[in-house]
Amino acid sequence: MKHLSPTHFSFLGSLLLLLVAGGVLAFFYTESRAAWQEVMAVRNDIALATRREALSHSVEAVLADTVGERAELERYFVGSDDAASFIETLETLARETRVTLDIESVDEARSEDATLGAVRTVLVARGSWTAVSHFLAVMDGLPTLHNIDEFSLDHADGPIQWRLTVTLTAFKLGNQ
Repeated sequence: MKHLSPTHFSFLGSLLLLLVAGGVLAFFYTESRAAWQEVMAVRNDIALATRREALSHSVEAVLADTVGERAELERYFVGSDDAASFIETLETLARETRVTLDIESVDEARSEDATLGAVRTVLVARGSWTAVSHFLAVMDGLPTLHNIDEFSLDHADGPIQWRLTVTLTAFKLGNQ
């Protein structure tokens, strides 16, 4: 076996040192890359939490700023348990306008997504032309969201008596 010359020995030592240094660098590179990925994941989690908190404060601010408007909006709808008081309102209007009121039917329905409901009422009012037309105008001016789906007006029980048949739908909010 030949002996290694000092130049060869020095070259092999340098090569071995270079391989060890490369291995150490590769180890630190993979470890630092994993640590960097963890840092980025934590950074993204913090950014997401900050965004959620900002949105939460934003929603809370909107809710606080719109309390009055939402109360006004809720008064525009029939309450979920207020179908009876809505009918009582119609009966009061009938008394005030001097018509005789018969309520033929009351049905309640909900939309498929339950965000909006309705109270559908069929009414028959009898009285003079002035009283019946006034009742229709006052009913149309109710401070609730409603539609007069159908109405008919004809003589009833003599020439001065009129009969008004109305199908009225008043709307309800689903979250009430």
